[in-house]
Amino acid sequence: MKKINVILMVLGSISSFTGLCVLLNAMFGPGAQKNLAEIAVGGMLFSIGCLLMSGGFYLSSLKLTSPAATVKGKSTVSAKKFKVGNCALCKLEPAIVRCMTHAVPVCSNCLMKHDNGKNCEYLPNLRKGI
Repeated sequence: MKKINVILMVLGSISSFTGLCVLLNAMFGPGAQKNLAEIAVGGMLFSIGCLLMSGGFYLSSLKLTSPAATVKGKSTVSAKKFKVGNCALCKLEPAIVRCMTHAVPVCSNCLMKHDNGKNCEYLPNLRKGI
């Protein structure tokens, strides 16, 4: 079951190749009468082969998802409850400004700890950044 994607790709490529051969033989082969039944069979084999190959590629892309995306990790939020309007550092006081460099809301008490005059840009919390 682990190699079903490879099996689908191999069967699809064989079917597509067979379909192309039948299609070309029906249209341009020796004694070609352009029989619609042979052309239809060739087209059907080719399209089924393409469908099988795409299914194989889809199954192999499902295996590429990271295990971190499938397993729900533990939250890193501390025990203090964070409300949307509160400071991101202390999680208690209402935020008065928003640091646009770090994208965090900051209250007046934590502003002195967070302040970095060279890098940080602040906007009042009521106004949205552009």
